[in-house]
Amino acid sequence: MKKFSLFNVLFLCLALMVASCGKEDNKGTCSDGIKNQDETGIDCGGVCGACLEGTQGTWFSHPVAPVLASFADSISTTFKTDLTYTVDQYKDGAKVVLTGTYVQTKSGVGNIYTIKLNQTSPTAL
Repeated sequence: MKKFSLFNVLFLCLALMVASCGKEDNKGTCSDGIKNQDETGIDCGGVCGACLEGTQGTWFSHPVAPVLASFADSISTTFKTDLTYTVDQYKDGAKVVLTGTYVQTKSGVGNIYTIKLNQTSPTAL
């Protein structure tokens, strides 16, 4: 009986050791700084969100250019990969939100893009 119990304990230990030493999948993430999985760029595309191109992302300006100073003292703009945008415009503490769609075209000179906005809200300022 001792031999049978000792054999069972050894077999159980061996089984647990083999099961715990199995090969782990190399699961990438969307923030590991590596182009893996089905990403089309580093940490973007495929299972991750779309890769940013051109002006896409969030931009903040304070103070604003003199030509805009009568409308705003600071602006936060987000150009999304679905080609929509949101502008949070602040003037003397009051906030105005502008939204719409956009088209960007690479100019052919460095990383310069032409951006055409189609504002949907508000319809008038």
